[in-house]
Amino acid sequence: MLEAAQNCQPLNQDDNKKTLKKYKKEDIKPWFTKYASTSRTLYRGCWLYDFLHMFIVSVCQDRETMMSKLAQAAYTKALAPYHPWVLKKAAGVAMKAVKRRDKFVASVVKDQKTLPGKDGYDEEKLYADFLTLGE
Repeated sequence: MLEAAQNCQPLNQDDNKKTLKKYKKEDIKPWFTKYASTSRTLYRGCWLYDFLHMFIVSVCQDRETMMSKLAQAAYTKALAPYHPWVLKKAAGVAMKAVKRRDKFVASVVKDQKTLPGKDGYDEEKLYADFLTLGE
């Protein structure tokens, strides 16, 4: 609310000088040059959680497709609409680096078994936990 009243939601600290060129001189406050918008950061966090939700649910529901393909699909729906072309290309490379499913599952199950009361943790329990997160 405060940011809307001050008209500073677009400010992200990295390119404020460029953004402020679009403002009228009388609307610019001295603190605008170094301001990082909280609402903008919250929006980005929401986009990240949308990506994680889509990815986790698809990992559980589609156990045959490679995780890198599932990650790419989730990225395309949740994050790509907000990224410029260069970042989309970099993210595409990163999605190809996602672990193979068998290694990922084995790693998580191994880590979970180290926790108290998780001795019988297995792959099915992992998928059940992931689906709970996806609700």
